[in-house]
Amino acid sequence: MTASKASHSPDPHPSDGVLLALHNGESGGTLDAERAHVDHCADCQTRLAAIQNDSASVRRAQPAIVVPPLDADAVRRQLGATPAARVVPLWRRRAIMAASVLIVASAMTAAAGPLRHWIVQRASRPNGPAADARPSNTSVESKRPVSGPTLSFAVVRPEFVVRLDSMPAAGELIIQPATTDKITARVSDGFGTGGDTMVVLPGELVLRNTASSRASYTLALPTDVVRLRVIVAGRVVFNGSPPNKVKLTGN
Repeated sequence: MTASKASHSPDPHPSDGVLLALHNGESGGTLDAERAHVDHCADCQTRLAAIQNDSASVRRAQPAIVVPPLDADAVRRQLGATPAARVVPLWRRRAIMAASVLIVASAMTAAAGPLRHWIVQRASRPNGPAADARPSNTSVESKRPVSGPTLSFAVVRPEFVVRLDSMPAAGELIIQPATTDKITARVSDGFGTGGDTMVVLPGELVLRNTASSRASYTLALPTDVVRLRVIVAGRVVFNGSPPNKVKLTGN
């Protein structure tokens, strides 16, 4: 049977995205009927147990992942003390390595289940204007938010979930059409305010943010992704066809 990319599959069994939502404790709408089906379906119970095992493995691995803090002001001062011709932005390497550790650890622990086909392809920071790496002479420029590394990973199902740990002080999720068949995500504004850590799970992006975060994110989705669910501090703030923008404060 060829897998359909439509949002509603003819398969009587719930999709992996629905099972993931049930695993996360979500309810209401069609989810209650899907849970009733799972309660009486041995095949779906086996699939749900595999998702639970994968999730538990990833969460057990997370405490061992050390993400070094980044002091953007200190980096600018250090770069400013170096001749322009010899500036080497080492902070980029640190950010990329931190993101790579998160992705690789998640992939290794999640690969034991049936969702092993999801692959994280790369972690890189987009090339920004040269002015971002130069010391600033004005107070406005010195306070300019910086962006973070870009994560790129494969689509595993038509539904995609973005989950934030906390309700942030400010920020939004900007959705753009992808130029490749991969999903990409990055902190596009407010990097360093408490919402920089990203964890990629099968069909889900977890943003480990704090209540003081003012980070905004840019998410590029291929046409294969037909449904987006955004969950902030356990509350669904959006669920439907991918829009252009979602306010993360829920207002």
